[in-house]
Amino acid sequence: MTTLTQNKAKFIWSKACEKNFQELKDRLTSAPVLTLPEGTDGFVVYCDASRIGLGCVLIQNGKVIGYASRQLKIHEKNYPTHDLELEVVVFALKIWRYYLYGVHEDVFTDHKSLQYVFNQKHQNPLKRKWLEFLKYYDIGVLYHSSKMNVVANTLSRLSVGSVAHIEAHSSRYTIHLGDTKMYHNLWEIYWWNGIKKDIAEFVAKCPNCQRVKVEHQRPGGLSQDISIPTSKWEDVNMDFKVGFARTRQQHDSI
Repeated sequence: MTTLTQNKAKFIWSKACEKNFQELKDRLTSAPVLTLPEGTDGFVVYCDASRIGLGCVLIQNGKVIGYASRQLKIHEKNYPTHDLELEVVVFALKIWRYYLYGVHEDVFTDHKSLQYVFNQKHQNPLKRKWLEFLKYYDIGVLYHSSKMNVVANTLSRLSVGSVAHIEAHSSRYTIHLGDTKMYHNLWEIYWWNGIKKDIAEFVAKCPNCQRVKVEHQRPGGLSQDISIPTSKWEDVNMDFKVGFARTRQQHDSI
């Protein structure tokens, strides 16, 4: 359709134009659907960093598994570009460790010199720390121009608003966490000046927490029998197994 906008071009609305137009409308009005990974092959990570934040997307065989982004911390804004581009790779691998650890994945970046980071002799202490972390992963670093790296480029420039508070506290998946747990969850992805204070004030003003949290209730009486669930997934229990052989990260429990 872009040819129709050129100078002196005759406006002829063909069947191909109509088809492309309808497809464009569908894509603009429908949200991308995330999928669960299948197997351990075909993982690709697209990364990008800006002076605002870090952004990345995980894809397997052309299907999007997840998106992740966060703002830069104050001290990170002083990092050179090369350090930020390496940091976003580490950020992505930490976020999706349960998918990417122990398998091969290709990491695309729009910073060309990052392809040779493992061969550089002189590294600052921060880079050496990150490179030591990357040794535990089987990754291939590939160059991808910024014009093609649209998704990660956009995520690295997102601003954080009040929606972060709501999703991290009041969504159906977070069950109204307290300020400490909410801070630890948000800190992995977002950061802004005064984050702890903002979270504490937000949680303190939550009306549902004020009504039903244990610390706001009178002490209970004698122990009662556990009620029988009326439907699936109404009650969820977890078991812990400890004492296994330690992993490279010194974990011995599941």
